[in-house]
This record gives sequence, structure tokens and C-alpha cells, in this order.
Amino acid sequence: MANDTTPVVIETPTRMDFFGPWNDVNPWRREIGKPGATLNVPISMISRVIATPLYHPVKVSGPSGSRLVHQEESKVVLVSEDTGARAIIEAEEMEKIEVESSLRLARAAVARLGINGVKITTSSDAPAGSGVGSSSAMAVGIVSALNLLSNKGMTVEDVIRMSRDIETADLGIAGGWQDYYPGIYGPGVHFMVWEAGEDGGNLHEQVVVPDGFIDQMNRRVVFVYSGKSRLSGDIHAHVYGALRENRGNVRQAFEDLTCQAYDGRDAFRRGDYMAVCQLVNASWHSQRMLHESVSNAEIEVLFECALRNGAVAGKAGGAGGGGVLMFLAKDDKSRAPLIEALTGCIERQQIDDARILDCRILA
Repeated sequence: MANDTTPVVIETPTRMDFFGPWNDVNPWRREIGKPGATLNVPISMISRVIATPLYHPVKVSGPSGSRLVHQEESKVVLVSEDTGARAIIEAEEMEKIEVESSLRLARAAVARLGINGVKITTSSDAPAGSGVGSSSAMAVGIVSALNLLSNKGMTVEDVIRMSRDIETADLGIAGGWQDYYPGIYGPGVHFMVWEAGEDGGNLHEQVVVPDGFIDQMNRRVVFVYSGKSRLSGDIHAHVYGALRENRGNVRQAFEDLTCQAYDGRDAFRRGDYMAVCQLVNASWHSQRMLHESVSNAEIEVLFECALRNGAVAGKAGGAGGGGVLMFLAKDDKSRAPLIEALTGCIERQQIDDARILDCRILA
């Protein structure tokens, strides 16, 4: 790294997957043997990374006298502002020292890139287990910051692939490919096609939508934290088991999810709000067909309340089973009463930690 203590600050958005969830995950594509498709949008729950070079002064003496130079530290400092966790690790101990879970992503990135003499501070707006790709957004942020700090010259696709390798190979986190794209490409409507093999998407399109359409959606969308973190690994295991055993209509549900992504792309292109709503409902129906763990009692209570009080569509983010829910109101006037009704429902049902989120679509 250059002898400069200026920190690199990276902010990456999380995402709401509108259409095609699950189709970007390798085992599903291998098992079905067909390409999948997804469509997601970045949302204003942000992951933040500050990477600061660490140097210490060294006195160097020579024929012309003495001078101070700054030498790179051999240690790495990791800080999570969300949990208060902190670790100082010497370079030779990087792979040996156990760290708190909120620091593992940063440690794995430092180890992969072989970087010393850096302090990495992370924070996120997203609740834990929110289902909006917060860990993937954080991984992209950390790798991007270290890439800039160390002048590695990584391309966008290099950053995406390394971020995924860190999560899946190094940390054993089950997941797909789509979460990394909003984090690195930023605002926009992201449509992606995924081949049946191991690699990432062979197509990434930022969908062009009519002027004012995303503003219209933001006047109608409501994001709610269900109060329960989803255990995506458990849900992945359930769904994969159902897929391999060909139980029920699981294979058909996967094919429907891909079709909905293509139809959803066309609806966004047209700026057809009601078509988007109908497809969101179809997507949630297909997702629930994968396994009963995709929904739960808290989610069902909130959905019932929303659909009785001005919402015409809704779905859970990511694998489901908890985390963030998205509801789409019938029109601009319906959003405020919908928020009021959901707030009252959360209070009456005493759904611990559930709350309305101050969040919008970024496009």
C-alpha cells in the first residue's frame, strides 16, 4: 500500500429481490439443469466500510543524518460498530485466531487479499438476518475498499467473484449470486440470467424504466422488519431436500419463479405498477410452494393485516422465513393508512422487534 493514512470509505446498498429468488443458487440450477433468472433493486439500507492504513514511525540513520519514515504495521484491526466487537490480529496469526462472528467477513477478506497494516470498521443499517443481502453487500464493500487501498487493480467481476468465494468457500454461507450486483453496480433495476453450471450470471442488465416510475413505487412501498431473523441455511437445506426428492410442485415452482423474473422485467420496462404487483404476489406464492419454512406465523399475521388495509401485493426478502417484508399499496393515498395499520398490528400482536423501516428503492 502507498504510504498514506487516508481512509477508504465504501457504502454499498442492500437489495429487495422482486422476482426469481433461489434461481441464482448453484445447487438448484444444477439439479434443474436449466438457466434461472432474477430481478432485484437496491434499497436504502446501507452497508458501510472504512479501511484505514496503519503505519508506525521508524527512525532511519544514514550518512546524511537521521529521518523518520512510516512503516506499514504487521497487524490488522477489525471493528464492528454494530456489535461492538473488536480484534487486533498479527499477520502471522490471521488464520489461527478465532474472532466474533461479525468480524469474520473482514478477516476472511484480509486473508484472501494478503493485506496487513489496515483497520477495517464496518456497520450496517440492515437488521441481522434481514434477508436483503446485507452480508453480500458488506463483502462487496470490504473487498472493494481493500482493492482500492492496495491498488490490486481488480475488475468489477473480480470483486463479485472474490466476495462470493469469501462467503461461500471461506465462511460456508449458503447463497446465490444476485446479492452482489446491486452492491457494486448501485442504483437501478437489476435483471440477471444464470446458467445451469457453477459460474455466475452470463447476463446482467440494468433495466431502463419510464421516468417517475421508481418515484411512484416509493410513494407506495412499505418495508417491514418481521421481528424474526431468518435462518437461511436451514431453509436452503429444506428446499434442496424437497427439490432433490421432487416433492410436490417444487420443480414447477422454480420454473415459475424464472418466468416471473422475465415477465417482471417487462413490467418494469413498461412502468406497469399493477402488473408488477400481480407478479410479486405470484412470486411469493411460488416461493411458499418450495417449503413451509419459507413463511411463519409472524409473517402470516403481517400479510393478513397488510392485505386488509390497502396493500395489493407483498413478499418476504431472500429465502423468507423472517427478515424484511415488502408490501405494495394500492395507490399513493393507501400508503399512510397501511403503515398505521401495520404499526397497530405489531403492537396488538406484541411481535417482538418488528417495526416499519425507513427505507426506499434506489434507482
